[in-house]
Amino acid sequence: MTNETALLSVLLSGAQIKPDFQPQNNKQAYLAYLCGLNIPLPEPRTVEETLLYNLCLNGGMGGGTTGVLAQVVDGSIKEITAKDLEGATCIYQMAFSDRHDLESIEIPEGVITIGASAFYYCNNLTRVVLPESLVNIYASAFAECSSLTSLTIPANVKDIGVQALKIGSEENPATITVLRTTPPSLASTSINQYALAKIIVPKGCGDAYKAASGWSKFADYIVEST
Repeated sequence: MTNETALLSVLLSGAQIKPDFQPQNNKQAYLAYLCGLNIPLPEPRTVEETLLYNLCLNGGMGGGTTGVLAQVVDGSIKEITAKDLEGATCIYQMAFSDRHDLESIEIPEGVITIGASAFYYCNNLTRVVLPESLVNIYASAFAECSSLTSLTIPANVKDIGVQALKIGSEENPATITVLRTTPPSLASTSINQYALAKIIVPKGCGDAYKAASGWSKFADYIVEST
């Protein structure tokens, strides 16, 4: 057994892993752990590793995970569901950056923080679902996601970092919906106004947003929900 494919075959077939197996990388370590090998789990560094790490933390195989495991092994991930990341409390810095194959992600409830550049330059990402538990969106979290033209920011989000919401493009401008009645902290460079269609805020909160630091730069784009 020398590679991820062999480990995946063991995992999906219910075969036994040799107790003296020595993982050669993080992927192999996570797969070996899922196969029943009692070893320490390394910290994840990539999207594939994050998915495997969370499977390890959440008891291994569950509904729908076999397809995710296969995608992890061959390096093609187009869709990630909340189930895939169940139990996570944060999305690591740069965890999903430069994943040009990623098209859709649902972040599960319980996640509080999205790290810096977590989804940077995922230029084919078209769908993002953020949890109500989310509080912080750090710098460049969604920067250069040019195909992402709609994003809803939950009501508990308090801080939005520099370039964090630079989504959409001049050809396909983005609509950003913010559910918080009190304007979150926002840098004036958090949003690209040249790729912006509008910012929808709660009814009765338009003036507060237009006057708030950071948000005032985008006053002409701010409209209240109906």
